[in-house]
Amino acid sequence: DSLAIYDTYDPLANTNDGSCEYPDNGDYSLSFDGVDDYVNVINNSFIPQSEFSIAMWITTNAIDKQLFGNGNATVPGSYRFLIDIDGQGFYTNMVTNHPDGGLIEEHVKADSNVIIADNIPHHICVTYKEGLLKHYLDGILLKEFVSAGYSLSSNDIPENRLGVGINTSRYYQGLIDDFRIW
Repeated sequence: DSLAIYDTYDPLANTNDGSCEYPDNGDYSLSFDGVDDYVNVINNSFIPQSEFSIAMWITTNAIDKQLFGNGNATVPGSYRFLIDIDGQGFYTNMVTNHPDGGLIEEHVKADSNVIIADNIPHHICVTYKEGLLKHYLDGILLKEFVSAGYSLSSNDIPENRLGVGINTSRYYQGLIDDFRIW
């Protein structure tokens, strides 16, 4: 099941007309079933080119799943950026397709002594600035990595996915709350 945000967003709406009903139980997290749920955001410039931060709260007991995917790195000058989880932490996978040909893949693991597949909320944050990639878990810097990639100048498919990567079936199972990119 995919939720395409651009289909339902009304930039002129400023009041609640009652058309959206939901249980007001205080839980406003997105819930993913691990089978086919994800959020698809159509926008090929979703991640800024030179610096960005991606942050979210997750609650899960699942391992080997993908939280976020952007791009596919199939054409020269394009990139792919993924955030995945496993039982002992999370990792990013950044692939750049050099304009002159050739892929550069950087798999960066942020190991920790904190098990994140424990059904307890954890805050994940990834920052990228001028080639320096940083991983944070629950506010603690776990990993710094200098990227050898060409650039995050363009991506080749205009979508970003929350709850699964691009061209994969490793759907996330659990909750995601307060997802942000800036």
